[in-house]
Amino acid sequence: MSDDFDIRGIFLEELDDLLGEWERACLDLERHVAKETIDSLFRVAHSIKGSSRTAGFLELGDYIHKIEDLLVRLQGGTIEVSAGVVEILLAANTVLTDWAAALKSGADFAPDPALLARVLALTSATKSPDKGAIATAAPPVDNPGFVFFDDPPESGPALGGVLEKPDQALPVAFAEPKAATSAPIRQAENVRVSIAKIDRILRSFGELTISAEILSRCKSDGQLDSDLSQQVVDDIARMVRSLHDETLSLNMNPLDALMQNLERTARDVARSQGKSLNVRVVGQSTEVDRTIAERLKDPLVHIVRNAVDHGVEDEAGRKLAKKAPIADLLISAEQISGDVVIKIVDDGKGLNLVRIREKAIEKGMVGVNDKLTDQQLTDLILLPGFSTAEKITGVSGRGVGMDVVSSSVKSIGGALKIKSELGKGSTFTIEIPAKVAMLEAFVIESSPNVYAVPVSDVARIVNIDEYRMNGANTKAGPPALDIDGEIVPLVSLRQALRTQSPVEHGLGKETLALIVSRDHGFQALSFDVVHHTQNVFIRRLAGPLGNVPTLAGSTILNDGQPALVLNLPAVIGRNEEVE
Repeated sequence: MSDDFDIRGIFLEELDDLLGEWERACLDLERHVAKETIDSLFRVAHSIKGSSRTAGFLELGDYIHKIEDLLVRLQGGTIEVSAGVVEILLAANTVLTDWAAALKSGADFAPDPALLARVLALTSATKSPDKGAIATAAPPVDNPGFVFFDDPPESGPALGGVLEKPDQALPVAFAEPKAATSAPIRQAENVRVSIAKIDRILRSFGELTISAEILSRCKSDGQLDSDLSQQVVDDIARMVRSLHDETLSLNMNPLDALMQNLERTARDVARSQGKSLNVRVVGQSTEVDRTIAERLKDPLVHIVRNAVDHGVEDEAGRKLAKKAPIADLLISAEQISGDVVIKIVDDGKGLNLVRIREKAIEKGMVGVNDKLTDQQLTDLILLPGFSTAEKITGVSGRGVGMDVVSSSVKSIGGALKIKSELGKGSTFTIEIPAKVAMLEAFVIESSPNVYAVPVSDVARIVNIDEYRMNGANTKAGPPALDIDGEIVPLVSLRQALRTQSPVEHGLGKETLALIVSRDHGFQALSFDVVHHTQNVFIRRLAGPLGNVPTLAGSTILNDGQPALVLNLPAVIGRNEEVE
């Protein structure tokens, strides 16, 4: 029985990849009809059918066989590719994705018969091409993990009827999985790794072993203070850093699957609203840590849905605005230094800052006489409960979203920036760290606590007395520093973190300040002492602390003591919210 579960787990893991290929082929087919794309779809369907039967999922195999009949006719030319046919194939992809999720959880799943009826109506109205010719023309199925069986003879009457309009959208409501009636299928969590990465790790490990042997020999010969011994120590430190980087790369995944999901989301929302949209995707090969990619999915999906729902106009609106009838949406990713920058750019209506201001005043978020810059007005949409949507739709308008998106991005050490021009469109930019785990950090003390602060988050460290502004210059306002002619607000790190008050507890005097970049200039955070810099390995925090956005994790310092790693952008963001 355990072997059966292993086979099923392997199949479900491969099914995720195959369904991703299916979706990609459908999106490509919608742009450009090519025989190679149809052949690719057929290979995927045939692979899923054979693998599912081998794994014991006979109902799934029978279901996909009906879809395969449609693909055979597309290959043979007896059915032409149309928008309606692509819609059917994408809907089938959604059904199979939901079915796979149900199988993993052990829940029952009954696909809505409407989709299959549409497929059978198409296939029964056309003559099947010679299967031998199709089999010869189609490239061989590449799936050595399973054995494929010949198709069983069809049984039962075929459903008659034809499509009134093959191009019409498909209004199918898919069945929800029922409560689990069998045990969920055990699936090992696997990561695909290139042979080249494994070779580099083994080579580094071999070099490290040799250096350790040399160092051991120096110790036995009493030469630990020799130049050779010191050289070996330096080599070991270098190899440990290299091994660390290579090990982290094992958990790095390209963003292609996530960006394909965003492309599908944009396409579905546009079709549901009758909007014409051209989606362009750039930088799919950009790699990020797998855990970061998983936590990015929901925020990015929300931004894309909002861009298509709120930003992009329909054809009538674009004609009125003297724009091309087809809107453009760009989804791009690129790596800059140690960060990954993801952009969602639309050429739609842009943000109506006048409407945003009116709504903010209506909700009491700003005063009638408050003077806000365009960027400050734009950033109001990131506040909890803020929405300018006039009505609730199936896509957006519930007043819940962008604040959650912003918080989610900050929780992984990232930042969300918005630029918009009325009538021209909007750009949503997310900057996130490409990797997690090890980084260079300042070890600082803000009594009574010691923290690790990522060097990349700090513009500089200054002595407060040398840069402090007097009361006359700041008009007796809150404390500030004069940094190269720029007024930089100063706040205590203890105050920003809501820790103990130095006045009440007789803690150290804050004489130094971290200068940290923010959206509109800089922020200074005062603290007591900077001890040194070191490479720290970040461990995830468990329990409630894991949900605190100001904490990036924990680490062990080189003196063996534990310390919290601060997420300075989130610390500043939290302080701004309080202000």
